[in-house]
This record gives sequence, C-alpha cells and structure tokens, in this order.
Amino acid sequence: AVAGRGFRRELLSQLDGLANRGYTDGFLQRHETRELQNYRRGSSSNGSQIFVGAVLGCAHGWAEVEVKNKFSLGDELELLTPAGNTRFHLRAMLDVTGAPLQEAPGGGYRVRVRLPLSHTEFGLLTRVLEPTRGC
Repeated sequence: AVAGRGFRRELLSQLDGLANRGYTDGFLQRHETRELQNYRRGSSSNGSQIFVGAVLGCAHGWAEVEVKNKFSLGDELELLTPAGNTRFHLRAMLDVTGAPLQEAPGGGYRVRVRLPLSHTEFGLLTRVLEPTRGC
C-alpha cells in the first residue's frame, strides 16, 4: 500500500500458509479484548511454513538472525523482504563467535547465515514445511 501497488489476492494463500492463530484487523481498528486474537485454538495451526527468525542486518556476506524457532542446515527457507520473497536451501550457518553450526535451536539465540541475496538490511525468515522437489 505504501508503494502504491494494488492489492494482490494471490498473496493471501502465502499468508495463510504461515503458521498462525488466525488473523484479525485489530491493528486497523479497535476491538473488544475477546476479538483481538483467536483463542478458539490453543496453538498455532501449521500451514506450509513456520516463522523462524528476523534478519537484523548484514555484514561481509553474512546476515545476523534473531532466532524464533528451530531451523537447520539443509532446510528450505524463504526470505521475505519488501522487495520480494526468495526461497533457498540453507548451506552455511555460524554462531555469533564465528563457529560453524548445524542447527539454530530456537528462540533466544542469534546466528549468522548466508542469504541468497548480496545485501538486505532486514527481512523475515520462514522454514518451508512442504519443501519443493528438485531444489
């Protein structure tokens, strides 16, 4: 909307593919407390992706990621940025001291990963739960 582009309905299926507790328009208008989040389900319904981290910045070809959920080398990830989304297989990961890692164990960690783009200041990472064949 900020860029002046029209609404693209096909992007809704990508949004629905991300594990969530249901969406509301609570950020756009005020609601009663009971309407702010879907509590009918006690947990997130997994779609085809799960949010795994936020890209905090990039330096020297490595992106620093604040980990939210577990991911590992070899996983198919998708980088979501304002410029567009890019799927890739994770091939290299380091801890904050520069030691190689096989797995980012979950929330509370920061890791460095190689991204398929030469530079991005920020973005979100999801792990693809239904990997594409042949990648």
